[in-house]
Formats: sequence, structure tokens, C-alpha cells
Amino acid sequence: MVSVFRKLIQYEFGKSSYQKFSLLSNKYFKNKYLNDSGNRKSEGKDEHYNIWLIPIYEDIFSRVVEKDKESIEKMRARLYKTVEEGIKIRENFIPAMLFFISTTILVFIQNPLNIITWIGILLMSVCFLYKTAEYLINKYCVIDKKIIMIYKLVLDTIYLLEELEEIK
Repeated sequence: MVSVFRKLIQYEFGKSSYQKFSLLSNKYFKNKYLNDSGNRKSEGKDEHYNIWLIPIYEDIFSRVVEKDKESIEKMRARLYKTVEEGIKIRENFIPAMLFFISTTILVFIQNPLNIITWIGILLMSVCFLYKTAEYLINKYCVIDKKIIMIYKLVLDTIYLLEELEEIK
């Protein structure tokens, strides 16, 4: 199971590009937070805060700038759909958790010794574990979210450049 953001990046640019972006991001985070011996760095001023973004930005920009306006609009639509999907996953987790807990309690109160009850609880538990894994994967995909923000920046930049060309 992968995050919805990772799926979009892999769909738009391929698995190899995602791996390249991910390796750049991992390298940056290791350099930022860990010293040479692998211990956590002490807090200090980060002189090259977002320098790691430039190669990713340039790579995405070079791929997207070659596309026509209709393709870019489709890319923007897919991006917004993916962001909405990520938000829905986050918003639906608490109600799903409350439903699971309350239903489990209610089923135990009604008839805890029936085999069908145990099968039902087992099936609900499997579904809840899936929802929990989906929630955690999408909540803590920091690298994917940063790459998506770069992708959004590229799409917005190209959109603004096209708007400026139309004004001229």
C-alpha cells in the first residue's frame, strides 16, 4: 500500500523518477538531521534550507513545460483530485474508528458467544486495520507531500507563464 501522493507522482513521471526524487529527499533529510556518526544534529542555523528542491523542480519543470495546455490542465485536475482524496482519507478515519469501536461494543453486548458474531468482528477488524494503515501511510508521507508541493509549484508556474504570454 502506498500513499495517494506517491501514486500520482509515479503515474505522472514513472517509478524511476519517483525513486530519484525520493533519494534526493532522503539524502537531504539525512544531511539536515543526522551528523556523520548517525546521531541527531543539535539545533542550528540551516544555511541551505531548500537547496535540495532545485533538481526536483528542474526535472519536473523540464517534463511539464513541453506539454500542451490541455495536458497541463488534466495534470492540474489529477493533482487536485489526489489532494481531495488525501483529505477525505484523513477526515473519514475518525468516524470509521468511532463506528468500529461502537459497533464492536454493541455486538459484544448483544450476543458475544455466537460464531457469526466473532466472524463479523473479525471482518470489521480487518477492514479497520486497512483503514488505519491507509490513514497512517497518507498522514506520514512527508517526502511525497514535499514532492507534490514542488509539482504544484511547477504547474502553477507554467500556468502563470502561459497567462503572461496571453496578455502580451
